[in-house]
Amino acid sequence: MKLRLLLTFFARKLSIQHKGLIYVQNLFLFFLFLTFFNAYANEKSDELLRVVMNADGYINQKVYDEYWKQFKAKPSVAELEKGRQISTLAIQNQYHIWSAVKLSVKNKKIINTPGLEKAINYMKELNAHKSIESTEMMLATAANGTPISIKGQKQYITEDTCDQVLLGIDASIERVGMLLSKTWNPVPKERFITPWMSVISIMPFVQNEIIINDIKQKQYLFKLDEENSQAIAIMKNQRKDTSASTDDCIKGLADSVGLEAKLIKKSKFQSKQASHGSFIIKDKDNKTFLEAICINYNEYLVSIITASASINEVSANHDTLLRNIKLK
Repeated sequence: MKLRLLLTFFARKLSIQHKGLIYVQNLFLFFLFLTFFNAYANEKSDELLRVVMNADGYINQKVYDEYWKQFKAKPSVAELEKGRQISTLAIQNQYHIWSAVKLSVKNKKIINTPGLEKAINYMKELNAHKSIESTEMMLATAANGTPISIKGQKQYITEDTCDQVLLGIDASIERVGMLLSKTWNPVPKERFITPWMSVISIMPFVQNEIIINDIKQKQYLFKLDEENSQAIAIMKNQRKDTSASTDDCIKGLADSVGLEAKLIKKSKFQSKQASHGSFIIKDKDNKTFLEAICINYNEYLVSIITASASINEVSANHDTLLRNIKLK
């Protein structure tokens, strides 16, 4: 199950819309890693590296173990540290590139910034000519408002597209750091979604902001693997009847995937009014199981959703996430 199945809740298919652009984003990163770890890596390790680096990527112990199984010999501690430094610098350069692309979209002309010049000069030092060509192509299409062609598919670069990549950069840096650790021993962190809501999680979240029916929503996405994803969405509560608003929230989530919320359970979440629902999405021969809870927190509605290809995993993952959330 792809991340887009979870995001259907929010009437958005981000992983489809930005898949090609994520590919362009990572050309430079792959060049650096293939250069640095060329003596160790193989095709499978490159594929796993792509999984970790992508803006909608993920990492877990299975990915970590499988990645290092591909190596003829594991790099030394010093080499791993050098790899982390290179990857962090490369991803930070992506921030400069995409910031310039966004400005170029907004101003309808190519905008050169000090950060962009720094990134391009760094690529020149490494003779990363294809990455420079990709960057120039993105800047030109962004400025001209023309679609970019990637792997036979045409897509437009918009300010929203740029925001998605920019918001995922910090998470990419953190995941690569985990991958290039000597051992798999990630430390759970308290990650603040808002000043009044935090989550204890090993995985970093990717932030997103969209508008649906003139209502602004902030979304925080956790991709556990290809078959398990989670999301937290926060929006202003438009209803004065808080009990009805959480029920309507569940009904809205069900309706967004073409289902009917037949059973809505009333509950409390850390003393706040809440409603809970479970759904099954049938996609040809596949099923996606969904657990959702909507919580009324002062003037906000908080939706917490877990999706999985496994009925057992969806419940376990959802329960774990709820246990690790703290509301002030």
